[in-house]
Amino acid sequence: MGFVPKHIIPGVRVTRHACPAPNNDSPAPISARQWADAIKSFEPARAVLLKADGPTRVWRAAMLGQDVVIKCWELSSFPSRVKALFGGGRGDRHWRGAQWLLAHGERTAEPLALAIEYGGVPHHEPQWNQGTGPGRGWPQQWLVMRAIDGPTVLELIADSKLPVAQQHSLAVELGTQVNRIVKQGRYNRDHKPSNLIVEHLDESSARVAIIDCVAINRCTRENDLGSLRMLSSLIIEPIGCEVRPRRTLMMRAIRGFIGLRAGHAVVGYWWERIGKHLAAKGDLRPRSNPLKSSPDARSRV
Repeated sequence: MGFVPKHIIPGVRVTRHACPAPNNDSPAPISARQWADAIKSFEPARAVLLKADGPTRVWRAAMLGQDVVIKCWELSSFPSRVKALFGGGRGDRHWRGAQWLLAHGERTAEPLALAIEYGGVPHHEPQWNQGTGPGRGWPQQWLVMRAIDGPTVLELIADSKLPVAQQHSLAVELGTQVNRIVKQGRYNRDHKPSNLIVEHLDESSARVAIIDCVAINRCTRENDLGSLRMLSSLIIEPIGCEVRPRRTLMMRAIRGFIGLRAGHAVVGYWWERIGKHLAAKGDLRPRSNPLKSSPDARSRV
């Protein structure tokens, strides 16, 4: 049995779940108890592992008849357990960020259920399951989301065969997306290309979904720092993964952000700011390169 406070009963406790408005065509809504039972009986061996980063796991699986993505965070520190208990855990922040994006016309994976499990077996390496490693059965926070299909922006940046017209269309949409979000009083601190799924792309339009919503934060509508961070994030990860995008694509993203008819001086001003931001970052290499993961780990979210 894992770590369980004496005043808490072991098991899965659903803290949030989607309650769609009923209509004649939709099935009966799934109850909190059904989600709790499904999470408790989830078998990682039957799912596709998308990401493994320390005590965090992400899978794609079928659950209650739906194609879903499941995230699990191990709450191994006291602050993480307190945050999750009072609605400030990573899963809670992701839920609120996703709901804000959906409410403001942006694309993201719809969150379906959020839960905390006490006394469960950590789904990590075998030695953790045996209680001999650092996991030792700490509480876990679970987030279930509807799956989204499509390549990541990072994968398309690395695709040398992507038609130039589609590259330009995607770059403009990425900049426009930053403008839309910041103008509505939010910014994404983790706006890296591997967290962006391209649902649609042709020579004239693109549709991009944000799949990691933990770091959707408030900002003023004229927040230059929020905009700078989001624009810089679009290039930091590709450079670190050795697939640096062409300068013309970044210029198109900047024009998408400030307006396609913006003058060269304004575009140059933002390009210079992004360059200084990158220089201050130092080593841009990510802890793990998403492009070098296994084929299963790169399955669509």
